[in-house]
Amino acid sequence: MATDATSAITSWNIVLILTGESGIDTENEPGSVIDYGADNAGDNGYRMQDPGNWVMTSSTALPEPQNGLIFLLGVLGIAFVARKRILQSTRQTTQTQQ
Repeated sequence: MATDATSAITSWNIVLILTGESGIDTENEPGSVIDYGADNAGDNGYRMQDPGNWVMTSSTALPEPQNGLIFLLGVLGIAFVARKRILQSTRQTTQTQQ
């Protein structure tokens, strides 16, 4: 990467190779402007001498469940399991006494 006096990026060469033939390459240096991508199936795409526009998109964040609801469900689950064990223990005690 290269920057100018204002720290703005003026050129770059970034290559990411994943597995086999899969990877991406983006390069914007004097005399060489390339955006290239390939997958293991042999498919690829590229743009040369035309860097195009890089667009950043954002997705709407999913709301997280409320912590209180999760806590309440956990307590109810533990209470249900404890009640079930107590009832089983009571039945076994009653059967052995008979």
